[in-house]
Amino acid sequence: QGISLVCAAYTPAVALIAASQGGEVFRSVNNGLSWSSLAKLPIGTLVTDTWMSARGLVLVGTTNGLWCSTDGSSLMQCSTATSAITDTIVSVTTFKDVAFAATSTSAYYSTDGVQWLAAPLSLPQPGRIVQVRSNDSVLLVATSSSILAIDALTPPSFRTIATLGQPIHACDIAADGTIGVVSDSGGVSVYHRYRIDGTLETRVAMPLTTIRSLALSRGGRAWIAANGRTELFTIGRTDTAFQTDTTIPEFVLYLRRQPSGELLATTAEGSIYRTAVDSILTVESAIEHTVSVLISPASDQLRIVARIPTIRAVQIYNALGRIIATECYSIPQQSIELKLPGSTSGYYLAVVQTLSGWIAQPFANIR
Repeated sequence: QGISLVCAAYTPAVALIAASQGGEVFRSVNNGLSWSSLAKLPIGTLVTDTWMSARGLVLVGTTNGLWCSTDGSSLMQCSTATSAITDTIVSVTTFKDVAFAATSTSAYYSTDGVQWLAAPLSLPQPGRIVQVRSNDSVLLVATSSSILAIDALTPPSFRTIATLGQPIHACDIAADGTIGVVSDSGGVSVYHRYRIDGTLETRVAMPLTTIRSLALSRGGRAWIAANGRTELFTIGRTDTAFQTDTTIPEFVLYLRRQPSGELLATTAEGSIYRTAVDSILTVESAIEHTVSVLISPASDQLRIVARIPTIRAVQIYNALGRIIATECYSIPQQSIELKLPGSTSGYYLAVVQTLSGWIAQPFANIR
């Protein structure tokens, strides 16, 4: 609520994790209705990536090493048998139920999140790791200019998918093995789509100089967040051109597909958005499952609007996490209005139940 969220992770029926720009990690066990602080990282520590495995292991990569939680109640710094892992972590994930974390030049893995080992990787030159992603069958490693696929960690087995010859910004791999890569070609961002065997399917140039994040849906649709742009760029599994999507009216900082198959997005305004679990997610279907929250401070009148008649219930929480208003509807609504009882200036949270699930949207009532 009102703080910039740099990344998040989610496992249904377990927890929702979010990390702020200020280095604090939050946890919610009720889909974002209320939050508790999981950890305040050392001053100056920036969170670079987060991940939660299907069994609830939380991984947090930072500029001050690797942190994890095995019980959901506390965050601890990870260590090898000889020392704490204090290098800057660029990516965290799980691969065949093994936790994996990468620095720009090395990697670590663990089967339980407690005992960590150095991963025996020998990367081609230049060997700077940019990002690591996984669809659980293949571990994808993006270096400065190459994409590698790792099929096994012990013994290490990897193959080169592509060598681009230009700086790589981000990568991801879909459930079906589709690989997406964004590179910089002379100040223009280019999306490359490969098959798992390394066959190049298409290249799509975009009017972007730098991007913040890339994520592929389970079926291979690419979602790209750019610096300084509120719209997302999206490229379908078989498309050869991009579209823009304005569903999220905020600056998206982070996009990632979760173990459940859902896509998660965090924003500079402190919101978390979640898509439906749809292997062929379309722009239109994503738009249908969003709502807008509008407040008139003069009258304390709140208006919530959806793209289609889908609103079933609304709960409003104040900054202390208390419910101050509740409305339920027997017939799904497209637009509803309600008055905030005894409201004062401050931050609030509107939790909206739609036909496809719950959406939590923070808003401010400033007089």
